[in-house]
Amino acid sequence: MRFGMVYMWVSHRLLGLNLFLRELEQNLTIISDSVHERVRTRIIADVMKASFDGSCWFCLRASRAFTRQDSQIIEDDFKSLKDLFWANGDGLPADLINKFSTTVREVLPLFRTDTENLIERFRRLTLETYGSSAKSRLPLPPTSGQWNPTEPNTLLRVLCYRNDEAASKFLKKVYNLPKKL
Repeated sequence: MRFGMVYMWVSHRLLGLNLFLRELEQNLTIISDSVHERVRTRIIADVMKASFDGSCWFCLRASRAFTRQDSQIIEDDFKSLKDLFWANGDGLPADLINKFSTTVREVLPLFRTDTENLIERFRRLTLETYGSSAKSRLPLPPTSGQWNPTEPNTLLRVLCYRNDEAASKFLKKVYNLPKKL
């Protein structure tokens, strides 16, 4: 089910968010109508978690270039996704939604942060993480799979998918990465 949810999230950019939300809502209705209430909340919470994980995956690993201007659209899309699970108070409790959306809510502001600030934060965090050995050449941070705005790999991912000249120049200079990923 998780890969299906990730696929639906990724494909929503091609097909439109409304189609994705409509399909997800239909699946949630089927779950609500067919699953015993004792396990319903847990199953829907698992679907929500997979959807939120998919949104992070889409933004940080799906090889799509974003501009700073896209950040508002991404944030609005994520709000629509959260609203679907809240269902005007008839869905999951707000505290549960907030708990599972923490990672995405913390990472999304990186997409509206200016590139120079991202580069500086990345340099600083890399130096803090690797110490003086990183002063001559910034090491490529390992992929932890744990997204966090204070984790060098997360910042590097945002820079890699940032569609602007400053990010491209930085990545080319520091890691000899191509201008277009």
